[in-house]
Amino acid sequence: DSVGPRQEHSQSKLTQKIITHSDDSHFLINMHALHNTHLIRETLPRHLTAP
Repeated sequence: DSVGPRQEHSQSKLTQKIITHSDDSHFLINMHALHNTHLIRETLPRHLTAP
């Protein structure tokens, strides 16, 4: 799927690719960028939080 970007509130003739995600059952958590990571570690299994 592609969408034409807008330029000064009017549709331009340029197109750009849009990423379409098909898998909603897998997630990535950046533990180094979150506050309260200790709560996430308590919730998730050890094999998912091990460095």
